[in-house]
Amino acid sequence: IPLAEGLQLAARYAGSREHHVLEAAIKLATVREDFLGGRLGPAYAAWVRRVFGPHARALGVRARPAEDEEVQLTRPKLAEFVARRGEDSKLIADARALAESWLSRPRAVAAEMVSPVLAIAGRFGGRDFHTALEQRLDRTADLDLRDWLLGGMAATRVPELLDDNVAVATSGRLDPREISRVLEAE
Repeated sequence: IPLAEGLQLAARYAGSREHHVLEAAIKLATVREDFLGGRLGPAYAAWVRRVFGPHARALGVRARPAEDEEVQLTRPKLAEFVARRGEDSKLIADARALAESWLSRPRAVAAEMVSPVLAIAGRFGGRDFHTALEQRLDRTADLDLRDWLLGGMAATRVPELLDDNVAVATSGRLDPREISRVLEAE
């Protein structure tokens, strides 16, 4: 479908409480970043914040007691989409704080939120956070944890850190199946 129609349809379902519907709306609303040069990038981010932001900010990045399953399934994708593509400052700050907590207390973050929180913090964090992820990667053999850490590292937009990711990928420290994960910058 034409992009304009897809965005209109996505906006109609951006507040859905059903995770399947919301995930479909997010897919419709996701525009390739290389299509968003010049003024289109900030305009698109503002649109994401305006359309999906209220729902994402209401859910936040932290699990709450007695939440229903739909909220638990909705929060990860919605928070990551609005923080990363909408550059929502509240969600970014909350995710970065939660990621920092996770580094010292992994149980501080609900399992379904670890990957999105690390990806958000990795995208908007700097060298210190990237280094912390890399150090944690060297200390674990847990495949899920390694995938989350590599995703956080890959999310960076800092050119020097992308070079560091290439160095990690070619260092021999990764399982061959993990190499593409650290190189798939989004």
